[in-house]
Amino acid sequence: MKLRHPYSTTCEVYNTYHLREIVLEDSKNKKSIYRVINKMENEVIGLRVDGCITTDNNVKKCDFLLLNWTTKATYFIELKGSNLNEACKQLIQSIRTNYPMLQNEFGYVAANARIVVSKTPKILPKSSYEALNKLVRSHDGEVEVKSKEYQERF
Repeated sequence: MKLRHPYSTTCEVYNTYHLREIVLEDSKNKKSIYRVINKMENEVIGLRVDGCITTDNNVKKCDFLLLNWTTKATYFIELKGSNLNEACKQLIQSIRTNYPMLQNEFGYVAANARIVVSKTPKILPKSSYEALNKLVRSHDGEVEVKSKEYQERF
């Protein structure tokens, strides 16, 4: 997985301030893409969660975290093949682990979850999706699931 933009060379922090387009993609197969169209040129920072913020292989975690400094919203992002149940579990763990600190230390007001799958699943996993949706709504956010590519607009 990588964050593709002209200024990034490391996995830890992607300073994407004021970029008009930010693209997160699966570098292995490039079948799942999360794209931000940043027309308002909001101040946004992208962080790689899996392998950087959280390096423990025994802990479930999402792939990326975008912090919109302008709106104080967070976006926890998982790029997946078709296993939505696993994606929901990874997002739940990432939000529970990271969002309280973002809320308390930096005043973030919303935790959003985004899942982009490369293959459309036949059935949405009810219990894990409901748990994720309940957690995200408790933090004034929304869960969105899209196939192949998701476009977020700031």
